[in-house]
Amino acid sequence: MKRITPFSYSECLEYLIKMSNLPPKKQKLCYLVIGPNGSGKSTLIANLFSIGKVATTYINADLIKYKAPEMTGVAAMLATTYQVKEYIDNGYSFCYETVFSHPSKLDLIEYAKNNGYTIITMFVYTQHPHINCARVRLRQQQGGHKVAQEKIVSRYYRCLANFTRLAQISTEVHTFDNTNLSFLI
Repeated sequence: MKRITPFSYSECLEYLIKMSNLPPKKQKLCYLVIGPNGSGKSTLIANLFSIGKVATTYINADLIKYKAPEMTGVAAMLATTYQVKEYIDNGYSFCYETVFSHPSKLDLIEYAKNNGYTIITMFVYTQHPHINCARVRLRQQQGGHKVAQEKIVSRYYRCLANFTRLAQISTEVHTFDNTNLSFLI
C-alpha cells in the first residue's frame, strides 16, 4: 500500500493529460471514479496512474473543456458521454471520472454492464460538503475551474444518493474517505 500523494493542480493535470492520450485497449474494463466536486477524484486517478495501477484511457468533461476552452460545460459533458458510449460500443477499456450527480450517468454505466463490462467503482468522498467547497476554492486559486458553492452542495447529496444504486451494479466497489486528505491506495 502507498499513501496518496497530494499533487498540485498542475501536477495532477499533467498525469491526467498523459492518461487521456493512451491508446484504447479492448478489455471491457470500466474504471469509474466518482465523488462530489472537490473530493479528490483527479488526485486519486493521477496517483493510481503514476504507480501503474490504472493504465487505460481517461475520460473526463473537465479535461475535455481544458483542452477546448471554447466549449461550454454542457458541451464538454455531452462530448464525454458520447466518448464513453463510443468506447462501450467498441469494447474499449476506459477510466471515467464524474461527479455522478445525474441519473443519466447510472443509465450509461448500466449500458456498459449490459455490454459485458467489468465495472470497478472508486467512490471518493468527504464527510461534509463544506470541505469540498473549500477544496474547490483552493483548486481555483491554483488555476483550476470554478464551481459555484450551491452546485457543489446539491451535487454532493445527489452523488451520495446515486452511489447506492451504482454500488449494486458494480463488479467491485472501493470507497475512499478523503476528509483528511490521507488515505492509502
